[in-house]
Amino acid sequence: MNYFCIEVAYKQNNERFLDSRMFQTEDNINETMEAYSVATKRAYEKAFVITQCDLISVTPREVSEIEYKRHALSREGKRDLNLQKRGVNK
Repeated sequence: MNYFCIEVAYKQNNERFLDSRMFQTEDNINETMEAYSVATKRAYEKAFVITQCDLISVTPREVSEIEYKRHALSREGKRDLNLQKRGVNK
């Protein structure tokens, strides 16, 4: 199993924000990270037209299994999983 993170940096109202999402895949990690990066960038660009934010960067990075599982056990990771189960955050 391969694990990676997509980090999105953006600016809104002169404040800088960093959003990250963790993923796991059994496929080729480089191709998967590239596909997710492109899709994430397009989604944020479309949303930012409405919210008037500036996209700074979309950066994929490979993470270890330990880091992925540590995130999954965190409060944020549990919230993301519950939202995904409800179909809110697919």
